[in-house]
Amino acid sequence: MRILTTLLGIGVLVAPACPGQGQEQTGASLAVAALTKALRDEDASVRTAAAEALGNMGPEAEAATAGLVELVRDNDGYVRATAAKVLVRMGPAAVPGLAGLLEDCNPEVRLIASRALALLGPKAIPAVPALTEALRDADPAVREAAAKALGNVGPEAQAAIPALVELVRDNDGYVRATAAKVLVRMGPAAVPGLAGLLEDDNPEVRRIAAQALRFVTLRTGTGNPTSQSKTTR
Repeated sequence: MRILTTLLGIGVLVAPACPGQGQEQTGASLAVAALTKALRDEDASVRTAAAEALGNMGPEAEAATAGLVELVRDNDGYVRATAAKVLVRMGPAAVPGLAGLLEDCNPEVRLIASRALALLGPKAIPAVPALTEALRDADPAVREAAAKALGNVGPEAQAAIPALVELVRDNDGYVRATAAKVLVRMGPAAVPGLAGLLEDDNPEVRRIAAQALRFVTLRTGTGNPTSQSKTTR
């Protein structure tokens, strides 16, 4: 039932709040606060369960993002992995925290953060500078994961092209191959850097660059004789 009130001489119809609405919001906030505290429980299984519960709450649990980021540093591998999965579900709100973990002293933590950012795809755009820096990580697995994350960001990560070109010279074969694949995904913007690699002293680097250039032209259609003939008709 609406209640007729008078405000400054003007009649205003005011609808009462939905029954239970305030209580539900308060209940969710209390749950998030309690679960966030449980992320620091001494028992690993409790920490895992708390993280999973927060993940099920979705955006309502964004206030727990900082606690989940810290949980990626946990000494239990399963807890770390669970925290990372939940952060991916948090979306853009988790990007700054995950980007910060790329500077952690533990290579396992840096690797988990890189892989989580890769799963976020274009949502990880704010992490492009940190991911670009991670291409020079001491751990090859981190370098490879950071490259993949940049590739998943897409064209918005073109600022990382020079560093990716340099990564094609990496002493790890998997890292070199991943860098080349990501450069192919960057499209024509990567052509100058790849062309420059054709003059590298290492024949393996030259071969990778040549193959990458081939795929770039195939993706853009510039190397397709059929498409060229159509444009000249």
